[in-house]
Amino acid sequence: MKVRLADNSFINDSIVDGPGIRFTIFFQGCSIGCKGCFNPQTHSFLKGKLYNIEKIKEIIYKNRHLKRGITLSGGNPLEQPQAVVEISRYAHSINLDVWCYTGFKYEQIARKETTLKHIDVLVDGKFVEEKKNLLLKFRGSFNQRLIDVQKSLILKNIIELK
Repeated sequence: MKVRLADNSFINDSIVDGPGIRFTIFFQGCSIGCKGCFNPQTHSFLKGKLYNIEKIKEIIYKNRHLKRGITLSGGNPLEQPQAVVEISRYAHSINLDVWCYTGFKYEQIARKETTLKHIDVLVDGKFVEEKKNLLLKFRGSFNQRLIDVQKSLILKNIIELK
């Protein structure tokens, strides 16, 4: 399977894309295109590079030491749900947690449980420039939520992290 990632596809030691030291993967392509997005170069579905999923797994494995988890960012990773599932499953198999950023709301994607069941935390919602706050932890605007996906799936109710 191939996945389209941004030109600068990986950050080996992010401390802003979730708790702990994280390996961040930037997907290419976003149908939402939020005004003021910090990564507008990832919106086009025609740019970026195609990667084989197995190559991404190798890169994650080589960079797994001292990492708490991986973060899927973009663009919008959920525009390529099969790749999200494959990468997330692999991360879990080597004891890394998975955070995923998306402009979609949880309610829009909740019926896609096969994708969500492989994500630990979902940062959902469009970035809204008028609600931007640099003091927010792990998100850009007040409307975005940090959702504990596994608890939300079990309880069939959105459970936000505090």
